[in-house]
Parts: sequence; structure tokens; C-alpha cells
Amino acid sequence: MFMGKQKPILSYWSLDHKALFAASNENVREVRIATPFGHIAAKEYGDADATHKMLAVHGWMDNCGSFEKLLPLIVKENDLHVIAMDEPGCGLSSHLPVGVELPKFTLLKEMKRVANFMQWDNFSIIGHSKGAGFGLLYASVMPESVKSVIMLDAFYTHFYGISAPDMSFDVSGLNMLLEYEQKLINKSTSKVQTFNEQETLKKFMTALPVPKSEAVARTLMKRGSREKNGGFALTRDVRHRFPIFGSIASKEEYLKLAKNLRCDLLVISATKSPFRVVDKTDWRSLCSH
Repeated sequence: MFMGKQKPILSYWSLDHKALFAASNENVREVRIATPFGHIAAKEYGDADATHKMLAVHGWMDNCGSFEKLLPLIVKENDLHVIAMDEPGCGLSSHLPVGVELPKFTLLKEMKRVANFMQWDNFSIIGHSKGAGFGLLYASVMPESVKSVIMLDAFYTHFYGISAPDMSFDVSGLNMLLEYEQKLINKSTSKVQTFNEQETLKKFMTALPVPKSEAVARTLMKRGSREKNGGFALTRDVRHRFPIFGSIASKEEYLKLAKNLRCDLLVISATKSPFRVVDKTDWRSLCSH
């Protein structure tokens, strides 16, 4: 659904699976954006002088390879310049320093860092799953900066704790984090774990509660693993799996914040998406103001 009367940025949208997996990656460039902890890695699609600027944000523990098949189909047709970023600790982006917990809203800050680097004052956001929720959050916090938000299979419950995979306040979550940090202390005597190709592929197919197809897993594997000692080591930061401790706002508070939206909003949900079960956000009500 779109808010307002402006012409939608995306006038063309293909859901043809054969076209998606045959998409060309011409005119795609790797980008590195400096951070205090290393860099944000990203892929740049389209020409810098294109009419519409867009930031692409992937889902939980994925990487910007999520958009590898989709973006080539829509960039030229819609005159887009897109930066598809890897979240810190995902894909080819640097991990946060050892011993540091992952703040809940780190991604929001890094999205702003990317926009600052690109010198974008007004742009659109396309996000998948967790990235869709952060796209909406960004547009709610900085409404003057965002032209439109496209949410693909949004997992907005990530923010307010209902069925959210990274929210836990029991002692098991603390123990999990402390055990991991103890392993870091002993890291000098341990080796980076590696897997053969089929083992690595299986990890990408089964990393989340919702299984991925082999084709999707292979796409994510390009940035989510690296060759090491004759096998593959995963590049993602395992801390993304751990509980995040801190205050949790209510669903009502987040939806109230979303009332700050001043941009077009398009919500796309797959018919068989598991998020339809756990995320009951009333998007029509949100867009009615």
C-alpha cells in the first residue's frame, strides 16, 4: 500500500522466479565504508546520477546477497541508484569488537552512516524481514530523510519482543553469552571452525527456523563464508544469535512512533510467509493517518 498521491518509485515489479535467478549482475560494484570497528561492506547497483536513491537492508543473519537477484530487475527500469549493505557482523562487514554485546539498534546507526557516506539527504529504503522493520523505524525516527519504504515480509515483532528470536531475560541467555566470551578468552588455543561445501550449504539452508532453498543458500553463501584451510569458515558474527538485553518498548509505543511516517509505504507479504503467523501488525491502520 502506498501513502500519499505521489507516483510510486517502483513502476515495475517481477515475481517471476526464473527471471529472478537468471538476473544479471552487470554494473554492480563493491563498496567499503569506514567505521571505528572496521568497515561496512555493501554492493552498489546502478549509476550514482540516477533519479532515485535507495538503501537495501537484509534480514536477520542474512547478508546483502538477499537482493542479488531482485535488484538487477528493477534498477534500470526505475532509474535507481542502490546501496545494499551488509549489517555489522554479517556478510563482508566487520564484526564489532570482541567482548562487546550487540546493541539492539546498531543497524539503525549504520544505516545512517551509509546515508551520510553517500551524502543522501532524501532516499528510499527497501528491507526484508528484520531489515524491513528497521526501514520503517528509520523512516519513523528521521521522516524528513525518507521518500518511501518498501517492506518485504516484514518481521516488525522483532522490536517489541513477541516471538522475537533475540529477546530473552532468563539466566540461560546470560549463560550462553558468558560461555561464548569464555571461548573468546581461550581463542589463542583454538582454531577457526571450517566445513566442507555441503556442510556449509546445509548451515545456510537451516540457519533460521524457516528453511531456505539450495539456490537461495548458495547466493547467501557467497558473502556469508570464506575459503580457509581447504574448507569454508562462516563470516557471520555468532553474537547475532544471542539474546539482547535491555528495555523493550511495547508494540503500541512502536506503532505510535510509526505515526511519524511522512513517506510512501509499500508492504509486501508472501502468501505462505511464516511471519503472517507471528506478526499481526495492522498495516492498514498504521497507514490510515
